[in-house]
Amino acid sequence: MSDRKRQRINADARRLELCADDLRQIGSSLSSRQFRQPMAHTSIPLQASRSLPKPRNALKSQSASPPSLSLYSIVSSSVYAAKTSASDHENTWQTTLHRLGLEILEKTGSKEALERCERLTRRFEALSDSLRLCQEKLRRVGNDVVLQDRVEKQLAQEEEAWEQQMQVREQRVAEREVELQALKEENAAAAAAAIGRDEEEEEVEEGERDDGDGDEDEQGQMAEIAELREVLALRLEEKRDIEAAVSSLQRKKARQGAVAAEQKNREREQSIDVQAEVVAAAAAREQVLRELIEEKETLQRAIIAADEMEERTDENVRDLPALKEELAEVKRKKTEIQTCVDSLRLELARQKRKMRYMVDVQLLTARDTNPPTLREEVVLLHLLYEHEGEMGVNELKQEASKLLEDHGRPHGNGVVIRALYSLVANGLVQIDRSHGNGLVTLLLV
Repeated sequence: MSDRKRQRINADARRLELCADDLRQIGSSLSSRQFRQPMAHTSIPLQASRSLPKPRNALKSQSASPPSLSLYSIVSSSVYAAKTSASDHENTWQTTLHRLGLEILEKTGSKEALERCERLTRRFEALSDSLRLCQEKLRRVGNDVVLQDRVEKQLAQEEEAWEQQMQVREQRVAEREVELQALKEENAAAAAAAIGRDEEEEEVEEGERDDGDGDEDEQGQMAEIAELREVLALRLEEKRDIEAAVSSLQRKKARQGAVAAEQKNREREQSIDVQAEVVAAAAAREQVLRELIEEKETLQRAIIAADEMEERTDENVRDLPALKEELAEVKRKKTEIQTCVDSLRLELARQKRKMRYMVDVQLLTARDTNPPTLREEVVLLHLLYEHEGEMGVNELKQEASKLLEDHGRPHGNGVVIRALYSLVANGLVQIDRSHGNGLVTLLLV
């Protein structure tokens, strides 16, 4: 196993330890967190930290040996046993949290606190399950790493033994090659000697044919030649055996090289798979850590918002009497103003009715006076009353001239225009020039 893989596994183990520490801190913060309802002003702390040391002390009295930490166990055995015994105990922080939610439910009648306690409990259980799965996965990875270390050590030993055997065989082959070279040189020397002896034999035979002597020398030379041929045949047979052994060693070395390459490829694939699993586990741990951080930030924001709401509620409660007095004063003033407005409206309506009555009376009694006392303004107001308070300027001029002519009054356009602008000046009518030649509106309707 390479140092890089060991460093990566150690880093993953440290990160798992940090995750376990975060889980333990969240558990302790949940056990010591004060839950409050802003409206009911309840503040009851969780007392789970007092009941937890009892099973730990009991566990310490049962096993005096220090907790054993290893690569396969992120949380020590004593802490795990303490958690197991604490889960069976009556006064765990989960039961205390549930009891607190029930008390708040009885006091306020709202199920929000109980649901929040249940969500926190489920979240803690889910995180505990995730941590347990990560520990099991780390244990499996550790077992695979140990097995891989053993396989690599065994392969290294076999490779060293095979290299030693190959070195010994190479030495033997080198010795055999030296011997083969020496045999070749001896064979060449023997062949040269044999050729020389053959020439000498031919000369001897010629001499024997000439002289008829030396038969015994020829027989001895023939025996030596036969011995040399036998030695040469043996050397050639040994050479063939050595060449066959060398080719066999080469084939065996090639087969072992192929097996070693296949083993290396298999190990590389296994390391890639393990690395992918480690990366996936790291991503899962990072996701869990991010969720924990988000949950922590959400809880902090909720606590800050609850505190601010409680402060605002307290301030509002303090300012409530002054606000009530101010509201009562405003209501009283509003009532007075409304009474005044109603009286003014009644007076205005009475004045309007009186104005119309005066216009009608003057128009009806105008013929009975001598001389006639009909005014041009009264005629204009009478015509506007009859037309629901709106008439065109030209139409108003024509009808006013006719009515004035019937009563024997001056009825020129100048008279009507002066009377109209007199009413405008007194704020009784207004003229809108955006409608044709002008639209006269009575403000008393």
